[in-house]
Parts: sequence; structure tokens; C-alpha cells
Amino acid sequence: MPEICLQGLTGNEVEEIYQALRQATRFLVGSPVFRHRGEHADKPLDSVPNAARLVVQGEADPFHFLCRGITVDGVPLPDLGVFVLDTAVALDYERGPAWGPSQVAGLFRLVRSLFGRVARPVLAYDADNGRDESDRFARVLSVFCGWAPASAPADPPADPPRTSDRRNPPEGNPVI
Repeated sequence: MPEICLQGLTGNEVEEIYQALRQATRFLVGSPVFRHRGEHADKPLDSVPNAARLVVQGEADPFHFLCRGITVDGVPLPDLGVFVLDTAVALDYERGPAWGPSQVAGLFRLVRSLFGRVARPVLAYDADNGRDESDRFARVLSVFCGWAPASAPADPPADPPRTSDRRNPPEGNPVI
């Protein structure tokens, strides 16, 4: 599945993004769990106030869960997977006809709102299709979020920000 990953996060940022996504979710698909390292046991996500905090503190393994019912500006999004790590939060999704223009715009607005919670956002994109589409995704997201001129050509010849270029990001803009 394609994946959008916000990385290089502080522990507080991981926890805040996790909480924001949980609050935006109508319900979780299945019965998601996390692995508690100290207890050597799987525990339901809702058995603790913030399972992401345990990952950040090294008390739990990274975990994944599936969100259903996220609505952004009145537009319902298809199911989104969320993978919580100690310094990153990744969103994954299944390609298909459920992703129309309104849903894609809603996903970009969601990503932009998550960036607003991060001091120095770094984004990576994995298209999971055998082709490296990181630069293309970075350009589209940059234009959509106003981090690049709206009049920029669809396929600019200049070097756009790359997912691997994390040196000296422009002030106020995420490195993508």
C-alpha cells in the first residue's frame, strides 16, 4: 500500500499526531492491539490513555491500526492505516475508486493539518508501485499546501525538494 510518513518527530509530536488521528476517527477497524514489552503481552489500544506514549518511551513495540470514518471539511475519507513508531507516524491507504478528487484533497488537508503540529516536519512517500514517485508527490503536495507557487508547472525541470534531502529546510515549510 502507498504510505505517507511524517518522520523525525519528537515524542510529544508522535503522541499529539496519534491523539489527533484517534479523535478524528469514528471507529477503529477490528480490535487493534499493541505489544507491551514489559508485560510480554498484546493489549488493546484503548486499554491505556495513549498507546503512542508507550512506544515513544520504549515500553511498547510500534503498532498499526486502521481508521474508519475520518471526515475532513465534510468529505469522508476511505479507510486509513496508521503506523506509530517512536519518531514517526505513517499513513497508508489502499488505492482504488474510493479515492476521488475530493478524497485526495481531503487527505492532503489532513496531512497539512498534521504538519501544523510539528516543529520541523519531514515527509517521506512510498508509492508501493515499483516506481519512485516521491518527487512527484512532493511537488503536488507542496503546490496544494501553498508551499510552492500555484503557477509552478506540473512537471518542473528544477530540482524539487526530495524525500532524502533533509538539510537546511526552508523556514516554515516541511522537508518533503
